[in-house]
Amino acid sequence: MINSGSSSLKFAVIDSQSGDAVLSGLGECFGLSDARMSWKFNGEKFEYAIQGDENHHQLAVAK
Repeated sequence: MINSGSSSLKFAVIDSQSGDAVLSGLGECFGLSDARMSWKFNGEKFEYAIQGDENHHQLAVAK
């Protein structure tokens, strides 16, 4: 599942049998200097600061 707004991106990969989120995350403040992403995979949390003037939506999807 993907939900994208003008400055954010939410995503999740759902196991079709159990209904559990295998991977989920959020990217926010795209287009601003404090753009960042966070996600959870196999119970472990990750964070990533997105810097620079590039297209933050594209960088988030590529990460």
